[in-house]
Amino acid sequence: IAQSPNLYALSHETLSLNLQETIDLALRLNPDVKTARIQRTMDKYSLVVAKNEFEFQYSLTGSAGITQSIADGNHNAWQARYNVIPGVNYKTAYGTQLSLEMNNSIADTYNPSLTFKVMQPLMKGFGPAVVQAALENAYTNDKVSSLSLKTTIINTVTQVINDFNKVAATKRNLDVQVSNLNRKIETRDQTLAKINAGELAQTNLSQSEADLSNAQAAVERARNQLSSDTLSLLSEIGLDSEANIEIVPDTPMTKFTLPTLEKAKTLAVDNNIGYLASELAIEST
Repeated sequence: IAQSPNLYALSHETLSLNLQETIDLALRLNPDVKTARIQRTMDKYSLVVAKNEFEFQYSLTGSAGITQSIADGNHNAWQARYNVIPGVNYKTAYGTQLSLEMNNSIADTYNPSLTFKVMQPLMKGFGPAVVQAALENAYTNDKVSSLSLKTTIINTVTQVINDFNKVAATKRNLDVQVSNLNRKIETRDQTLAKINAGELAQTNLSQSEADLSNAQAAVERARNQLSSDTLSLLSEIGLDSEANIEIVPDTPMTKFTLPTLEKAKTLAVDNNIGYLASELAIEST
C-alpha cells in the first residue's frame, strides 16, 4: 500500500499551527502513535482468533464419482455416487469436543447417516484454567495493548504541548534579543555621532561596540535555539524537518476544578495506567 506523501515535506509555504492543530497532527502522523495503533489492531485480531476456538465451527465437504463394472469383457451399466457431508464442531471451556456430521450418500438409493462424537480429555488439557489459557492471555494482551496505546498518546500529547510552549517561549526570547540588538545599534550610532561632534571621547565607542557584539551573539544563540526547538516539535508531530511552520500561541487555557481527596483517589485507581498495568501483570501470574 503506497503511503501518501507528506504535504509539507518540500513545501516552502508557511504552515500556521495553533496548539490544538499541532496535537491533531501529532496524533495522526507521529511514528510512535502509528506503531501503537498497529499493535493495538494486531492484538484485537489475536483476541478474535482466540475467541473463535470456542465458537461453533461449520464444515461442508462433498464428493462425486462414477464407476463402471466390466464382466467377461462386457461393459455393464455406469453407476454414479454422490456424497455431501455437512458438519459442526464445538469446544467447551472444559476441553470437551462435540462433533456432529451428516453423511448424505446417494448411489442407487439415498442412504443418509448421522454421526455424533464426544471427546473429553481426562488428564492432559482438562479444565477451564488449561483449556482457556490462550484466551485469557489474549484478553490480557488486549487490555495491555489498550493501556499501551493510551500511554503513547498521553506521552505524545504531553511532549507536543511542552515542545509547542518551548518554541513559543524561544520565539519570544528571540524577539526580545532582536529588540535589544536594535537598541544597541541605536546606542552605538548615537555614541558615534557624539564622538564625531566632539562631545564624547573615542574610548566610549569601544564599550558600545562590545555591547553590540554581545547583543548580536545573543540573537544568534536565540535563533539556533529556536531552530533546535522547532526541529524537535516537527519530529513529534511527524512533519518533515524541512517543513516551514509558524506556531500561533492563541489557545486559551482551560480552567479545571480540583477534585476532592476521595474523588482524586477514585480517579487514580480507575485511570492511572501504571496501576492498571500492574493489576493486569498480577492477574496474569
